[in-house]
Amino acid sequence: MRTRCKNSLKTCVYLFFVICHDRTDAAGGGVCAIVDSKFSTVQIDTDPSIELVAFDMLLPNTRLRYIVVYRKPEYTPAARLYMESPLVCLRQLCSVDYTVLIAGDLNLPFVDGSLMDAIKESDEIHNNFIEFVKEFGF
Repeated sequence: MRTRCKNSLKTCVYLFFVICHDRTDAAGGGVCAIVDSKFSTVQIDTDPSIELVAFDMLLPNTRLRYIVVYRKPEYTPAARLYMESPLVCLRQLCSVDYTVLIAGDLNLPFVDGSLMDAIKESDEIHNNFIEFVKEFGF
């Protein structure tokens, strides 16, 4: 657990399993998952350059993988290049034989969830994400 998260939850940290990934290169941002300590959880190591945390919840008859991810709302050539890293990480994390749940904000306003398609055909950021979603059956 990173220091900022631990300090902010100091009074109740024993009640929860807290996984944080603070943004270090700018103000704001970062991701955090807070899980009731009654659940058995295992943190998954991930690429520290990506605003993402992952953990497995071990239940009596099953295992669930949770992923919390954030991507800044940028659409520059550098942002297109950056999007490759979270997708590589997500592909690795989703390559398991049990249920995976993804939550967060990838700031992809041109993804039509009902059609699982991108509204803008030429946008690599949106189209690469749609390809990932279809590949893993989300």
